[in-house]
Amino acid sequence: MVNICAKRIYGEIFYRLFNTSWGPVGIVVQKGQLIRLLGPGSSKQVLKHHLQKEFKSGIEHQTLLKGVVEDVKRYFDKKTVEFKCKINLFGFSDFSRGVLKACSAIKIGKLISYSELGKKAGRQYAGRAVGRVMAKNPVPIIIPCHRVIRSDGSIGGYSGIQGDELKRHLIEYEKELFRKVE
Repeated sequence: MVNICAKRIYGEIFYRLFNTSWGPVGIVVQKGQLIRLLGPGSSKQVLKHHLQKEFKSGIEHQTLLKGVVEDVKRYFDKKTVEFKCKINLFGFSDFSRGVLKACSAIKIGKLISYSELGKKAGRQYAGRAVGRVMAKNPVPIIIPCHRVIRSDGSIGGYSGIQGDELKRHLIEYEKELFRKVE
């Protein structure tokens, strides 16, 4: 289970780029807390460019959060994973943190609508606001925003590097994984 906190942290920002069977992924950490996951992407150079653009500084470090890295690799190798890490969502509103926490509880192979997720977060008619929160999710895959779709069954959007195509692929991938789990 992910542990979500929102305390301002100070200190150097470190990042790690690593390969998965779906392509490279990047994580960004500050004081041992995960603040960003990016990818999978087409190349480490593309991910590094995005991370440098977003954070302006950062030191590459190849031993960060080994457990998270191994879990992400396992996820993309068709293994079921329960992510266990501390995620810092400083700068997100209470509502946004509640939505992201509720999203983190969506089980693999399950899809819910933006409005259903709003209800789970305590705001019954907040479907559009939930969509905006999902678009800002800093740690996709770990907080599985790809499992949130429109009420009409269409996928909605996905703000990851590969966009809607990646969301469709993740949904199909997890359907296959879920069949193996049952």
